[in-house]
Amino acid sequence: MSHSISLPTHGSVPNSKSTIKNGNIPINNSYFNQSDKSDRKIDDGLEGNDLIKTLSEQLILETTMNLHKPTRAENQVDTLSIYRDLLTCFTPRQSKAIMSTILYFLNEQFYMHYNDKFLRDFEIDKQDHLFNSLKSEIQYIITNNRDTELNKHHLLLTRLKRDLDSIVDEINELIIDQYEKNCKLDFHEHKNENTLLYKRINLNLNDCSNKITIQITSGIKSEIETLRWQTTRSGLLAVVIMASSFMIVVNISNKKSRNSTTDILIENNSNKNEDEVNDNEIIDIEVI
Repeated sequence: MSHSISLPTHGSVPNSKSTIKNGNIPINNSYFNQSDKSDRKIDDGLEGNDLIKTLSEQLILETTMNLHKPTRAENQVDTLSIYRDLLTCFTPRQSKAIMSTILYFLNEQFYMHYNDKFLRDFEIDKQDHLFNSLKSEIQYIITNNRDTELNKHHLLLTRLKRDLDSIVDEINELIIDQYEKNCKLDFHEHKNENTLLYKRINLNLNDCSNKITIQITSGIKSEIETLRWQTTRSGLLAVVIMASSFMIVVNISNKKSRNSTTDILIENNSNKNEDEVNDNEIIDIEVI
């Protein structure tokens, strides 16, 4: 019965199919499964913070669960089967000695170096690669979330600006409408005031015109009465004066007619006397 030991050599990187057949201990590189899980979670639309938390928990879980622990030949080799094979050719004591020698050389020549170098370097490289991959994913998620949040904030800012512009337009329309209403109210108030003032002025003008008409009419009537009285008085005075004048003229004419008659008589007498005197003088002259 043959037994095969398939072990990784120093410096090689085992894949997911590398196993130690007799020990049934798989050495798996679970980074790709981890990446697939992370990609599926990202594609499923997990939030950034939840995804970062999940990746961190998975990194810790991968470090604690999939860490390959140091081992020895006793744990990896089917010692019972080898011992039985040795008993077919050697004594039990010799078989034990050979078995101990084989295990000693395996531990000294292989598993010591394997535990010291390969497992440590492999786990460090694997964890470093996993850490860098998760770091890249986290950076991508952070960048993507930052861009997404920036776009959201930009869209929100644009929406707020649009809402602000619409609100400003509505406020301006309300202000304009209010101004128009106020202007219309003021216009109607001034119109009503002007109408009332116009009516009041017309009433005052009518009152004034009536008063003026009454005053003028009363004044004209009084003037007419005064003129009538004055005319009547003047007419009476004129009649009296004319009658007096006529009587005076008649008296004067009578006196003049009497005086003229007297004068004529006197003149006639004086002419007669003068004629007599002249005749006497002529006679005297002739006598002389």
